[in-house]
Amino acid sequence: MGTRLSGESGFTLVEVVMSALILVVVLIPLVQIINRGVLLSQQAQEKTIAMGLATDYLEQVLSTAHLTVSDFDKTHYTIDKYTQVNRKKSFTRWVVVSTKETKYSKNRAYQFNDLLVTVTVHWIDNWSGQDRHVDLTTELLGR
Repeated sequence: MGTRLSGESGFTLVEVVMSALILVVVLIPLVQIINRGVLLSQQAQEKTIAMGLATDYLEQVLSTAHLTVSDFDKTHYTIDKYTQVNRKKSFTRWVVVSTKETKYSKNRAYQFNDLLVTVTVHWIDNWSGQDRHVDLTTELLGR
């Protein structure tokens, strides 16, 4: 490089520019990785909330002794939850109940219906704008 006078110290302009270039080349992918990690964490939290809402309802159904199709509310409703970044997110939960083949006791005095209960929780992903949903299904035998 150039010659320096005695007593002068420091970096040349070329050294500073090269250092800044290396720093930018390293930091841009690092910022993208951090951003992707935050996005995936948010999506995982939303799916966990949805699974919890569906599981809660199925546990209520399983703890009830005698249910028929008419016992289920066929309308859906919205539940608001707060996510880790303190954003209010609306989850819509609805239930679909269907009966399977009717079974009779040996003397045909009692009729048992097997119920198939499906709980669906729906939400919209803020980052991508895509519809997301979770479905949980259980079969209630001889109800």
